[in-house]
Amino acid sequence: MEIQIIMSEKGKELVLLNNFKYCFVRKRKDGYIKWICTNKNCTANILTTADKKSLHQSTGEHKHLVNSQQKIERQILRENCKRKADDNISTRPLKIIRNELIKNKPTDIIYSDIQSVRKAMYDKRRKMYPVFPISLNEAISQLKLVENNCCLFNGDQFVFVPENDEFVCITTKENLKFMTTQNEFFGDGTFDFAPKFFLQLYTIHSYTNGFYVPIVYFFLANKTKETYLNMWKYLLELCQRFFTSTFDVQKLHLDFESGAHEAAKEIFPNVMIVTCRFHLGQAWWRKINGDSNLRNAYKDNNNELGQWLKLFFGLPFLPSDEIEDAFLALIAECPSLEEGHVFTDYLVSTYIAPDSLFPPYLWAQEPSVNPRTTNGPESFHRTYNGQFYCPHPPTHVVISVLKETQAQTLTIINSIKNNVHKPMAKKDKLLSESTLQNYNDYKVHKDLILYLRKTGNSYQGKNLKKIRGRKNLSAFYNSSTWRIDRDFEGQLLVDFKEVSTAGFSELTSSENDGIKQ
Repeated sequence: MEIQIIMSEKGKELVLLNNFKYCFVRKRKDGYIKWICTNKNCTANILTTADKKSLHQSTGEHKHLVNSQQKIERQILRENCKRKADDNISTRPLKIIRNELIKNKPTDIIYSDIQSVRKAMYDKRRKMYPVFPISLNEAISQLKLVENNCCLFNGDQFVFVPENDEFVCITTKENLKFMTTQNEFFGDGTFDFAPKFFLQLYTIHSYTNGFYVPIVYFFLANKTKETYLNMWKYLLELCQRFFTSTFDVQKLHLDFESGAHEAAKEIFPNVMIVTCRFHLGQAWWRKINGDSNLRNAYKDNNNELGQWLKLFFGLPFLPSDEIEDAFLALIAECPSLEEGHVFTDYLVSTYIAPDSLFPPYLWAQEPSVNPRTTNGPESFHRTYNGQFYCPHPPTHVVISVLKETQAQTLTIINSIKNNVHKPMAKKDKLLSESTLQNYNDYKVHKDLILYLRKTGNSYQGKNLKKIRGRKNLSAFYNSSTWRIDRDFEGQLLVDFKEVSTAGFSELTSSENDGIKQ
């Protein structure tokens, strides 16, 4: 007779036979396993084969009522869900319960059983972590207890907390060692799913062999220049503590956040900062969208002013020392200076003039196969955000997810050490090759307007539609074919044209014109 193995509330194996439960006694010398009824007043027992699949012998009779089918099904559901709640810490309990109901098809489960199982799953998860902190200071103080298993990865320190700074550093010694061999990095933050009491999760990626490697994570309480300065200083101190050498940032990819720029330049005077072309395009589009005349012209493919506006999106694909002349050439082509000056004045003060907030050397460069956006790190953050079912999860839950991510990071580092290269996506490769060919043609024929028209039409969004009543951007994060934007009234704009680059921008209410203050 076949038997069924289920789990007890304490995680021990039980034999289920005719709705009676038996707990383990011992394994006999002849290989059979003895089990006894879980009712303390009952002496009924059985012998099973060593593989626990078949009944060998049954002894004694039960002197109590048999367990109801509902009680058995509830226990099976509860223990299966508790185990999966452990294994999948970031999955919503109700989703786990629903999957188990589909899988096992219980017939006697009622609604109150679901609520009971759900509560048991939350209780199980709470036992895995310390008491959740109630303030920023408590969260940081709690993480200083690095002997806690939540703060270790493979037995090594995973959480680093400086004494006098309100941030937390998440990394490993192996990651830092790899970092000392790199010189090109990306810095990007995510806000909605930063740990509770922190403003953002800031991730530093290295880029090599086509791989974006998440090396260091920071829980930051703000995004001031001083915080970024302390962040980079602490990283250098950690490398100096563990190794004789440190790292040097030669190229750093950032979005348009002046505090991050200034901090990086102060710590690494010779750094080359490369801003995100995608964020730049978003900022320019928002300026156009903020003026009804420009917006209507831009959306009309047959409108001369709209065609002229699209030319500007080709400027990032020129060398920075050619931007001023190209900009003047575009102004000379303007079909309506009265309307066009709204956009050009904005560009001059923010992006074109040598003393502007973001001068051309930050965002203009001739085409190449090297990345020109922060879409890789932002794609990583979209995946990270998708691990949670509510904003600002508890600190220790975030660390658990980052430990899972670290396991994958090690495989990427090993791949790079073995000289493995990640090929560019076919669509991105074709677009890159086409842009390079257009640039080479421009260098030969010197037809600036033709070059800007070709590149401008390839790298800006179309067919924008308004989605009203949506305040939660995360609802759209998992769509690979939607670009998310905001207009000046706070309404969402979704671009249904598939974007060729890997990933999209996360926008927050603190952003204005694509610039983080």
